[in-house]
Amino acid sequence: MKYTCIALVAVFLFLFTTESIAQQRPQTAPMRVAVVDVQTIIQQLPEYQRASRDFENSVKVWRDSLEKMVTGLQTESEQLEGRRSMMQPAAYEEQRRNLALRARNVEEFRNDRQQAMAELQDRMLNPIREKVLKAIETVAKEEKVELVLNKTMDLSTVIYADSKLDLTFRVLDRMKRGN
Repeated sequence: MKYTCIALVAVFLFLFTTESIAQQRPQTAPMRVAVVDVQTIIQQLPEYQRASRDFENSVKVWRDSLEKMVTGLQTESEQLEGRRSMMQPAAYEEQRRNLALRARNVEEFRNDRQQAMAELQDRMLNPIREKVLKAIETVAKEEKVELVLNKTMDLSTVIYADSKLDLTFRVLDRMKRGN
């Protein structure tokens, strides 16, 4: 009987404490969620279009240079093979080694340019991305949105979103107004 009484008091205290905590906890509104299409925003910005054009022009210059180098090496290799029967074996091997060395240099040039282009792209686009993220944050705060998801074609990111939640064009409008 003594233990039953203690058990009842413990259950009563537990229920009273749980109810008291539940009453003290403020009722929270449901979380507001919105989506934006970051790619749409970025692609419509004039500074992105300018940066993209400048980047493509830079890439074209190095691709043209690389293509000339590769074409030159292929031509020289074909010519060397065509003259092989008329050459001394030592002279042929010497020219093959020179071509192989130049081919390695071309490959190093390609790798260096790819790395340089990735760095250039980051330098050109990071300020634009930061500007977009700041605008998204501003609009989300104005709209009292607590969570913004990037709307993409990847179904693992957003499966369904009501169009009322899409802030893409409001963010784009804000950015065009310069805010």
